[in-house]
This record gives sequence, structure tokens and C-alpha cells, in this order.
Amino acid sequence: LEELDVADSVDSIEFGGSYRFFSPDKTEYVLSLDELELYPEDGGRDTIDIVLKGMNSDEFYGASVEVVYGYLEEDDDGGIDDAEEEEVYVNDMGIIKKLEELVKEWNDSLDNIDTEAIEEAICEVDK
Repeated sequence: LEELDVADSVDSIEFGGSYRFFSPDKTEYVLSLDELELYPEDGGRDTIDIVLKGMNSDEFYGASVEVVYGYLEEDDDGGIDDAEEEEVYVNDMGIIKKLEELVKEWNDSLDNIDTEAIEEAICEVDK
């Protein structure tokens, strides 16, 4: 990780932040999330965008999450005149598949680490 110039590790991600990370083949990515600004009102909608960019190429993946706030209008007799249900929609533009691929690449990379050689090297240092 030193050769990748990674200053800090990230324990969690927050809305409104951008996070830099690398694939096992040292491709740099930046994950950015919109601020979490929701303003619920009858019939209103809010959208949160999430973007993943490969910094060494034209790679671009995204998703948007749309929150729909329902409403209910009654007619003069107290019956339902007009209504809309609350909903959450996710429009995935490849980000989920790409993140799954990156996790798999890291898992495969970690599976190939020669732990015995590391343990032997540690034992030699301790002697």
C-alpha cells in the first residue's frame, strides 16, 4: 500500500464524501456520494447520486437513489381523491457489478498471498 500513496484507511463512508481506493492491479478509483439532503413533503421527490470513476481510464459507473414521498388527498366526502405511495427506486448504471468485481479481485488477491512465507519471515526476524 505504501507504493500506492494511500494515506489513510476508511472505516466507513458518509454521504457528501469522496473516497479514493485502488484495485489489486493498482488502478485508482474514486467513489463519490451526494450529500444526504432529504426534504420530505407530500408528493415530493429527492435523488441521491453515487459515482465510481476509474482515474486511469474512461471508466464511469453510477447509481441514483430516488426517494418518493407519498401523499393522500381526500375528496369532499372523506374518500380518497388522489394518492401516491411512498417508494424508493434505485437506478443502477453498473456501479453494483463493478464494486462486486473489485471486491472479488481483492479477495482473490488475498487468497493468493503466501502466508507461510510471511510467517517464516516473521519468525526469522524474531530470532
